[in-house]
Amino acid sequence: MKLSKFFKGICLALSLLMLFSACQTASEDDETNSTQGTDAKTPETEPQTEPVTKETLDLTQIPAYTEYAATAMQKLYNVFWDDEDNCFIRTAEGQPEPNAPAIWEQGQSIFALISYYEATQDADALQKLNQQWAYLTSDAYSERILKGKQKLGTGCYYAQDDAAWGSLIFIGIYRNTGNTEAMEYAHDLIVNSYNHWGTGEETKYQGTSIKSLTDGMYYTDNLEEGESPYKSIYAAAMAVAALEYCCLKNPTDPTAVDLYRPTLNLFHWLEDNMCRNKTKTYKDYDSNGSLTVSYVDYLYYVDYGRNGENGPMGARNPSNIAVNSSTTGLFGNMAMASCAGLLYKITNDTKYSDIAVRTVKAISKYETHSGTQTYINDRDQGTNAAMTGYFVKYALSLDGVRLSDKQVLLDTAKIIATKGAVTGTDYYYTVWDEAPASHTVYYPNNSQVYAYTCQPRMATCVHMITAALLLLSME
Repeated sequence: MKLSKFFKGICLALSLLMLFSACQTASEDDETNSTQGTDAKTPETEPQTEPVTKETLDLTQIPAYTEYAATAMQKLYNVFWDDEDNCFIRTAEGQPEPNAPAIWEQGQSIFALISYYEATQDADALQKLNQQWAYLTSDAYSERILKGKQKLGTGCYYAQDDAAWGSLIFIGIYRNTGNTEAMEYAHDLIVNSYNHWGTGEETKYQGTSIKSLTDGMYYTDNLEEGESPYKSIYAAAMAVAALEYCCLKNPTDPTAVDLYRPTLNLFHWLEDNMCRNKTKTYKDYDSNGSLTVSYVDYLYYVDYGRNGENGPMGARNPSNIAVNSSTTGLFGNMAMASCAGLLYKITNDTKYSDIAVRTVKAISKYETHSGTQTYINDRDQGTNAAMTGYFVKYALSLDGVRLSDKQVLLDTAKIIATKGAVTGTDYYYTVWDEAPASHTVYYPNNSQVYAYTCQPRMATCVHMITAALLLLSME
């Protein structure tokens, strides 16, 4: 009997001790949660994993690529920088034209300059960016035209891709100079472009009337000039500009910015209709009837319905990927990867990072020369590098991207810098394989103008080099 009371006493003492311990633990947990938030996890419940070893590029290459980039930028300045007006010269079809209305050709040079500045923080490059903005906002152009408030579809912005490059110019200048006026120009141009070339009903987004873009964007609407009302992957470039605008405008919640929702709709239309990611059947595709396409490479078509097809142009020959040709386009694929990477940054939804990484790998596999593993300068040699800076920051930076995917950009830049220089000139050949000098590409077609003498084609080569340096600087 006495022993039983003894055990009861021990049990009571143990119970009191356990109750005190539990209360103490609960008190500590409440204190922890008050400082870390309701989703905080204690170390005991956190899965224990080995640290992931991430492959990195050989950073001893930086001095060589710094020299490649500095040389390339100097060549670009030598040929296309106007020391009198302090800007990249105005060109039409790539050749000097003082009264050329479009800004997209200068824009390709500006993109190369932006990547160079972001890689080096070079003071002269920053000064040139500020000078370029000062020129654009001088009496050289009117504010209404640059913001797309008049003459959309002609002149400065003939089609939505011209406006896309303009938006990216303004966003890039704001990002690197802090000029809020440039940010305003980008916003207005995107809104006006969405409403001019976009689809769907105008809806109020955060107080701004914008078309919903649920059926994408038209490339152009100049029907009186024989243009068909077709759609294009070029719209992805404007989507990149819009998504970055959202991130810059409201870093804590980009989804609350007026441009976000229609841009998300635009991205998904492009993803659903332009990506070669599964077998698709197009009813009454063309005069030959319906078409089922089983070709899958995870790249994106360039045009949709350009020749009146009920579907993407080139669907009967999707594997055609060639210099100055192709049913797909390097710029478009990089733009879609960049969009997906930006959407992952905004939403943290892994479906977008999966799309971005998948596209990166597809570019490495299908849009490269087999002998050199360098990019094919395929569909549009005047814009193929336009998205490379974004591609570096928002796609190549993602987990799941292989070292070999990054190396393709470095190898392309090295080929251009070391084997692509046109002897006796400041130009680079526009074909990026082992023997670029063996290729002669003219522009426009059936002319005797060398493509490499055209500003956007020269800038495309230079941007590949400066973006490679940016890639190394981010490792």
